[in-house]
Amino acid sequence: MIPVSYPLKPEKKKVHYELQKALENWTSLASSDLETHTDRIKSIAGKKPGIDQKVDSYLTYCLNREDLTEVFCRFAEGFAWVEWLDSKAMLDNLFREEEPLTEIEKSLTRWFVKTAFLSSSQEHLTFLASRRSSLNPYLVSSIVEQMADSDLEIPDTCQAEWLNLILNNWHKGETPGLAMLKALKNVDVTTNPWIITKAIQSFFSLSQTGKPAKLSLFHRQYDLEPLVKADCLKRFWSEIIEPNLDILHEDILSILTSQLMKAVTDMSVINGSVREYDSICSARKTIEESEPESNPEWLHIYIDFVRDTILHLIKTDNKDRNFYYEWWRRSRAPILWRILLYAVSEDPSCSDDDRVRIVLDNGWLINPVLKAETAKIISNSLRTTSTSVLMEVVETIERELDRLSRVPDLGDGQRSNPATGEILSAIEKSGVDSPEIKKLVKPLKEKERS
Repeated sequence: MIPVSYPLKPEKKKVHYELQKALENWTSLASSDLETHTDRIKSIAGKKPGIDQKVDSYLTYCLNREDLTEVFCRFAEGFAWVEWLDSKAMLDNLFREEEPLTEIEKSLTRWFVKTAFLSSSQEHLTFLASRRSSLNPYLVSSIVEQMADSDLEIPDTCQAEWLNLILNNWHKGETPGLAMLKALKNVDVTTNPWIITKAIQSFFSLSQTGKPAKLSLFHRQYDLEPLVKADCLKRFWSEIIEPNLDILHEDILSILTSQLMKAVTDMSVINGSVREYDSICSARKTIEESEPESNPEWLHIYIDFVRDTILHLIKTDNKDRNFYYEWWRRSRAPILWRILLYAVSEDPSCSDDDRVRIVLDNGWLINPVLKAETAKIISNSLRTTSTSVLMEVVETIERELDRLSRVPDLGDGQRSNPATGEILSAIEKSGVDSPEIKKLVKPLKEKERS
């Protein structure tokens, strides 16, 4: 029990007047019907907060009841009521990330968001930003849902600041990605490209799934995933990024390249001697063809987006692509090497000699991980390359077969490289019309079969 004090009157007969008065007021309050409360709350909330302690006490009572809180939210307008609620510590849980909100707090949250976007000022936004603390997931979701309303008119600068606040307080699995996508579609990419860049950076950032990662001999299980679900990523691409690739290509290529490198680092053995066990590459048969039914789905989405963006640069003859060619070549990520090989095979600015030279100069001809894209280059380009390049291709294969034949303690099944057979088939498919090459390739093919 908590004792409540009250003042005594000097008149003898009224010593306990305040107690009697309080009990009468409480009786009146408890017996008031909803209509009576509604009328009183409307008369109070329709004005700015005052300094009347009795009114404060009454509103405090009302805001401890779910039904009367709803009534308050119908009539209270203006940022002054936000300040009043804050002074009573009624909004504190909006700034506690892990604190579940009561139904009353949820009602106040929805009211806060609604009044924020009805206001022509940025006081609500400044209020949230000034606290410098994480926002409750329910508040973030409420803001996103409100901004997804297509009828809402928000100035461009203000809109970008709200979206920036959301991205800074994103709650994986709780913030609605598709609603955020609707809000982002209202952004003028030409005016505010930075907010789309930040969304790309956030949505495509890989994080741990939270599931235990089982280790195999050569790589981990796929225990990474992006911030939002696959369907949201696909729509983000088709509805916002792809139509604006002339503006956004640097962002999408740089961010996705970095995330693919992170995936390789986190899930694959970075060791040249076991490149054939690269788990990222083994999940993708060819760069050219999408694999929507394969897992992990996000990996194929990332590869498809990088592929389609570099194809856009090739189609528009954008010289920026050369920067990415060199970045991918120098990376320690075989999946990026494969994307590079696919890109140069499609790039008309690359001669056939250039394409095959990239394969040879980087020692990729007999790399089993790269065999699909390498074989495509060999079959399509070898016929028109110079004799010196032709000879180097054959000599490289010959050296690999000779190396395998000299390795001790290898069984017959181990004395082959899965890439050499595919490359030999590609040479044959290329239709190279050179007796000298045919003379060299024939014994190599026989040696490969033996």
